[in-house]
Amino acid sequence: LIYVWLIVHAGFGLWRRRHDIDWSPSRWPLIVALGVGVFWLPVAMVSPVWATVLIFVMLGGAVTAFLLAPPEDPWLGAAPLGLFAGWLTAASFVSLGLLAAGWGYAGQQDAAWIALLAALVVAAVIQSAGRSPFYGAAVAWALIAVGVQNLGGSIGLQALGFGGALVMAALAFAVGRRRV
Repeated sequence: LIYVWLIVHAGFGLWRRRHDIDWSPSRWPLIVALGVGVFWLPVAMVSPVWATVLIFVMLGGAVTAFLLAPPEDPWLGAAPLGLFAGWLTAASFVSLGLLAAGWGYAGQQDAAWIALLAALVVAAVIQSAGRSPFYGAAVAWALIAVGVQNLGGSIGLQALGFGGALVMAALAFAVGRRRV
């Protein structure tokens, strides 16, 4: 869904908004995020450390593109960029938590808590910029997955996943109401 919508975004931007100055600022950051993303999977297969570095570079590009998204055409501008940036926010901090636990900087539970709380704080700040509710929706979707993954396991991580998803859904809803 995310990459299909990004392809539609790119096609529309190239076809209908090629010379639109409102669309220009988000292009290069998105190119950086997607360009680095091409190398992420092969790198992740051999180096979790470098994969984590790359995913944070991707996150920086995606969030910058999202925050610079054109105000017009919200369904083809900010929405796909928001989904991509939201997904990368969650994935980046999960990667950081796994790395911290794997290298022995924290236990698995502690690393998961720290990573999820950090992701939630960062995501709440970004969502508060009010560009599109789709950013918060993507983060909520990822946090629901964390809650589901921990069913039958850590009740605390279940609560953090589901509770964080509710927080992000509420923030996304508030942004959606302001933008209508």
